[in-house]
Amino acid sequence: MTGNNGATSSTNTLVDIKDDIPGLEIVSGQPGDVTDPYAGSDSDDVVNLRQGETASGSLNVAYGADGAATTGSLQVNINGQGFREISFDTPISINGGTLTFSKDADGTVRYSFQADSSAPTSVSQGNTIVFRATDKDGDTAEDTLTLKVSQSTIKPDPNPDPDPEKPGFEVKVENGGFKIVVDEAYMTGGSK
Repeated sequence: MTGNNGATSSTNTLVDIKDDIPGLEIVSGQPGDVTDPYAGSDSDDVVNLRQGETASGSLNVAYGADGAATTGSLQVNINGQGFREISFDTPISINGGTLTFSKDADGTVRYSFQADSSAPTSVSQGNTIVFRATDKDGDTAEDTLTLKVSQSTIKPDPNPDPDPEKPGFEVKVENGGFKIVVDEAYMTGGSK
């Protein structure tokens, strides 16, 4: 820098440029998103379902100043099979049910999982679904959804008892706590 009187001066200026990264958040498993009022979630991204139930949710994705990558901006890895582009409106058969992705007119990505109505081969089947968002300079963000399907253990009574005093189970208060007693006829494999 040179002043009016010919004096010169120099200085160093530090410019710190921060590279932003994409953001990705799964919105799922909250009350109202799962069709069974008794189903729910252990944490934000773990959804527990019983046979025949449906869960749905969406992804909040922000790519930041860099914008979305030209290809592979939103990928999914289902049960460790590797990342791939999300195919919309194509049902995917996974452990214990069918998973489908869709995209709204505003770009919101949604998922829907329909648990099979037949009993799973084990007491509880799980699916780990990892979503990855990638921006134009290759920065990534990931979030994981776990869907668990368990066998239903209480079956509806094919011949319901018209006596409302005998609902098939009772709640007993004992020693400051409570105990639920279920009639074996209402259990899978039970007899009447």
